[in-house]
Amino acid sequence: MPGPIEATGIARTPTKYGALTMGSRQYTGLWTQRSPYRDADVRYLVSKFYSGSRFDSILDGINREISPRMTNMRAPGSSVWNDNVFPGINSFCAWKYIQDQAEVIRILVDGIDGNIYDASNGGKTILATKSGSAGPARFLGVNTELFIGDGVDQKKVIGTAKTWQAGVQYNTGDLIVDSNGNLQQAFSVALTVPVATVQMLTATGAGGASLNLTRILLQGGMNFPSNYGSVTLSGLSYATWLNGVALTNIFPLGATGNAFQAELSTSHTAYGPATDTGVATGMTLSGSGTSGATEPTWATAQLATTGDGQITWRCFGDPTKDWGLPAPTAMPTAAPYFGSDYYWRPNTAFGQYAVVVDSLGQYQVEMASGTPGTGFQEPKWPTTVGAVTWDGGQEWWNAGVPSGWLPNMNYPYFSAIVDNNGNLQVLTASLTPTGTAPVWSQAASVSLGVQNTFNRLFGGSSHNYTANSALVSAGAVPTTGSSAPAWRTVVGATTVDNNYTWTCCGPIALLASATLQYSASFHGIDGSVSTAAPLNATVINGVLGNPTTGFAIELTGATPVGEALPTPTSTQIDAIWIWRTAAGQATPLLLATIPLADNVTPTWTYVDMLPDAALIVEIPAPLALTGNPPPTGFLPSGYIFERVFGFQANLVIWSGGPDTITGNGNTAFPPTNFIAFPAKVVRVWPLTVQNGGLLVFTTDGVWLILGTGTANNPFYATPYFPSVSVLGFNAMDVFNNSVFLMEANGKVSMLAIQYPFNPQGGYTEIGFPIGDQFKKVTTGGISAALYNPATAYVSWNMNSSADTGMYVADGAVGWFRMGQVQAPESGVAWSPRRAIAGGTSAVQNVEIAPGVEVMLIGPPSATPGPILQRDTTGTVWTDNGVGYPAWDAKGVNLLCSTGQWAEVAHISAKSMPVGARPIVSVLLGEIGPSTARPWDVLEVTSNDPPDTPRILSAFSDRYDLLQNGVATTGDCILTKFDYGTQACGDELLDWAIFAGMHDERVEEATNVK
Repeated sequence: MPGPIEATGIARTPTKYGALTMGSRQYTGLWTQRSPYRDADVRYLVSKFYSGSRFDSILDGINREISPRMTNMRAPGSSVWNDNVFPGINSFCAWKYIQDQAEVIRILVDGIDGNIYDASNGGKTILATKSGSAGPARFLGVNTELFIGDGVDQKKVIGTAKTWQAGVQYNTGDLIVDSNGNLQQAFSVALTVPVATVQMLTATGAGGASLNLTRILLQGGMNFPSNYGSVTLSGLSYATWLNGVALTNIFPLGATGNAFQAELSTSHTAYGPATDTGVATGMTLSGSGTSGATEPTWATAQLATTGDGQITWRCFGDPTKDWGLPAPTAMPTAAPYFGSDYYWRPNTAFGQYAVVVDSLGQYQVEMASGTPGTGFQEPKWPTTVGAVTWDGGQEWWNAGVPSGWLPNMNYPYFSAIVDNNGNLQVLTASLTPTGTAPVWSQAASVSLGVQNTFNRLFGGSSHNYTANSALVSAGAVPTTGSSAPAWRTVVGATTVDNNYTWTCCGPIALLASATLQYSASFHGIDGSVSTAAPLNATVINGVLGNPTTGFAIELTGATPVGEALPTPTSTQIDAIWIWRTAAGQATPLLLATIPLADNVTPTWTYVDMLPDAALIVEIPAPLALTGNPPPTGFLPSGYIFERVFGFQANLVIWSGGPDTITGNGNTAFPPTNFIAFPAKVVRVWPLTVQNGGLLVFTTDGVWLILGTGTANNPFYATPYFPSVSVLGFNAMDVFNNSVFLMEANGKVSMLAIQYPFNPQGGYTEIGFPIGDQFKKVTTGGISAALYNPATAYVSWNMNSSADTGMYVADGAVGWFRMGQVQAPESGVAWSPRRAIAGGTSAVQNVEIAPGVEVMLIGPPSATPGPILQRDTTGTVWTDNGVGYPAWDAKGVNLLCSTGQWAEVAHISAKSMPVGARPIVSVLLGEIGPSTARPWDVLEVTSNDPPDTPRILSAFSDRYDLLQNGVATTGDCILTKFDYGTQACGDELLDWAIFAGMHDERVEEATNVK
């Protein structure tokens, strides 16, 4: 090609020789999938009519690289990134989250030894050990949680948004990792609240059971930790005996205006509410407090507490936990609390004067109790006041629906009223106004399902009656007195009221008029809430509550210890969440939460004393398996639409996400959240297209999931690239709006993401120039099938503008690199294969710090060692101190056509003046070296150009073939530049072939007369 001076138009001395050169541009790169007689990337018309050629086309080589400067340089070396000894590595993962308002990046390593390591900051910590049959781990970081699946185990690593610092405010529920590596949760905060009133009272339940209580009304809010901790009173001027006493067994009653009241089990003479001074000091489960001036000595046992300034921390051990929480298998049971038999239960002996509310809302009074207890099913209740129901060995009398007491009133026999003390009084005896017992008629008859006459003890005397009859007064009409009597308050005691005698059945108030159902869930420190246990604890029909103590229902269930849950599951559970339906309703709502007190007790108990109004309607129980963890075998793969997406076999599965009203949307996986595909899913990749979506790579085509997952726009799948199949999870990467991957057939392709799909521009086999090498590597001095589409790695590294490229690694030896050709040229260029000295395992681009990306190189599977990095500092030209060869062969350059022969005068080469000059070899007339025809090695014969001062800023050399005694003629040429194993950044800047052409037959000139 003409030089710049010749281009000015000056006359040039005729010559048969010319320079074949790319003009200091080397950007064609390695192109092996072609005829050796054809240079690469030149169209036929360009070649024929414009004599276009790519003399820099590389046919063979190793450890050379096309640089962004369009030069040919030694591939950068590998330095140690983490000097700990690691096993071979399946994959790397960069987990990013915000901690103390700064971005943190942790580097995770999946070792082939079954361990998952944290390799951040030069460390080596085992995060988890996989089950023996587990496969490679798949990682997905979502904020402060890292989710891991390996085909067998589903784990998560809980990161923290805060670290411990002195004198810093923390909120209850905050998590930190202490200096021992354990999770600590801010469990409670010290709080002092003024006392308004103190009351001592005695509550009496059915059957005469009693409980002494202290009721405290506070002037400010304190979320008393139910069944945990204590409250200490001090400074009291009235109830001085309580000063300094730690009160436990705390039962919150809820807010009253701006105050808060609670009851605590104590023993003292009862007295009414009294205004008092002083304060209550306790640990509240909500709010914030300040840490101490120095870091405390952290407790290390599960659920053990550590005091720290105003905060109490609880230890939750290793941050690696199971992904989700299983539903409790031991369903909670319900039982009366301190003798309050206020609801019907099967196979139970209630005792005389016990009261229940039946399914019709009527009060049924136990008048005689025998054996056995009640039946296995609730009986059919009569509707007539005074009617009798036999229920197993129990005798119930229908008292109807209680009313208030009225003077001079005629009540039917066995009517029920609620007196002014809040006790239920039942009419059990009557005299006429003349002082004689009334005559009871049998006019009103109801069928009770039996026809026999029974004798039962009632009120100390024997009563004969027919079971299908109701007792109705006849003759003179008895009435109550003109004023209310002094009601007896002891259960079973009678009160004479003019013509009537009332029997006390104890303090009573209807707090629920229909069936209640209970359940429970486990709550995790990351906000996970398990699916609720089946609604097995059922309180049939109504519930009669003591107006002092509220409901009298004690619930019992199993703690994680009682469930015998494995440690990674149990050690993340911080509380039991209790659910209850409102009376007669179907949806369980949050009733209460019970913090776990220890890691030993197998059961929990809770006394329900709250009305329906106290249920939290905004927090319904997770039912129908909606709080379940992901299914076994689930592999996480992407996060979009606030949901975790992954796959299992041929299913794409996603988490509840924003549909999860109660719990953690990333750990709850409703069983209906899946789409089935006709082939095994290999990977799911989130992307942005019209109305979506996710790319689903399978072993038989690529699909697209569209929709946003709402009720109006549900997820659905459609084919996208049906002819592109994939086998390897790591054999793909995304660069901007394109996916680069190795297909199941070994082709390296680029998919342009666009929707609607454009079949003309959406697919490119970007690896075609070296496609034969992905089937079998024949360059760099070997001949072996190194690439397996199931285990290959495809990764884009965007270290800087001077080092951006895609790497297709074999996971054992090295990689081929594709770089973008820089302006003013365009396109891509593949470099000769990079073979890492000693070998590799995983090779992946990883962001190790915000905006800093490096290619990390795992040690070979058979030889544990440090993790290396591709070192682009320009100072490292060895692989962890071991040199590597670097050479390439350019051509085959066709010099002439048939009927002609070429003569090569010399080869010129200009290199950076570092290390040794390249060893230049040529081979004329051949398309490859052989034993019979090896390379002809050339020595430097002069400067280029000769007879000029030697250049100091570059090696500029001429290699004259004739002076080297080698063959100079042929129709084609291969040129090899070998820089050996020197540890420097050698770089070929320019080179050229200076040759002439001769015709075999030349027509002689003839004289024309």
